[in-house]
Amino acid sequence: MAHYFVGLICHVMAETSFKNFQNQPLIEPLIHISALKADHMRDKLKEVGRLWKKYLDLIMDLEDFELYKTIMSSQTSQPHRAVVEHWVRQAVYQRMGQPVPQVAQAPNPLVVNISARHCHLTQEAVDALFGAGHQLSVHKWLYQDGQFAAKETITLVGPRSRVISNLRILGPCRSLNQVELAYTDAVALGFDIPLRSSGDIAQTPGAMLMGPNGFFEMDSGVIRALRHVHMHPEDARFYQVSAGDFMTMKVGGACGVQFEQMLVRVDPSFKLEVHIDTDEGNACNLLPTTSCELIKV
Repeated sequence: MAHYFVGLICHVMAETSFKNFQNQPLIEPLIHISALKADHMRDKLKEVGRLWKKYLDLIMDLEDFELYKTIMSSQTSQPHRAVVEHWVRQAVYQRMGQPVPQVAQAPNPLVVNISARHCHLTQEAVDALFGAGHQLSVHKWLYQDGQFAAKETITLVGPRSRVISNLRILGPCRSLNQVELAYTDAVALGFDIPLRSSGDIAQTPGAMLMGPNGFFEMDSGVIRALRHVHMHPEDARFYQVSAGDFMTMKVGGACGVQFEQMLVRVDPSFKLEVHIDTDEGNACNLLPTTSCELIKV
């Protein structure tokens, strides 16, 4: 946790040229936290927590800090790094009296996640693979509300009789069966898969799935998912796009790239999140600290 907050603070410090404000009391707790990180002293976590609170007290209004405490004390999940960084960035720029950059003006932080190979199944398929009436159980909650990686996994059998074992099921159950692979996965298995948006599975390859209770044959549904961004309507208004539009995402870092043809999906239940697959994530060496920017085209 100490390293988590230090990374956030240092990232924003560098962005705001914090060296210009060394005489302010704000810098003292940051120096102490950095020293703790360098020493890797786990027994100092309580001290880090105290100093982090002191830092927040100095840069945030009481109302903002109460919101921070409420969310961070939640036992259901920890805020995504991008969410906390978004709060800190806004607070630091406001406190320093500097112009707030475009990325900090957005109503919500941009979260970019790599979507590894997985499948979505109907209840019928789950029954065939795991037994009648079986219900998927939660292994890990995902960033989108109500979505989760299930504890249950299956084996995917390809045309060349090659297999991928431990293919993760994402829940809850859906109205169609769909397997999402990266191109490298497809080549290894012998699939010739099309690039499609989720749910568009007409005239796509099928596959055989194997579970602990039996087999299930898919007539179609194996695809490479088109890279896409989930948006709440307020995000769509900010970026001036609509559902079905395409955007470009600029990725920074040593392996910086631009991903074009980023499909926009809009729904009131969505949180702002980009999904790219493992091939794309590896190509740009995507890390939690990698800068990403959505651009309207």
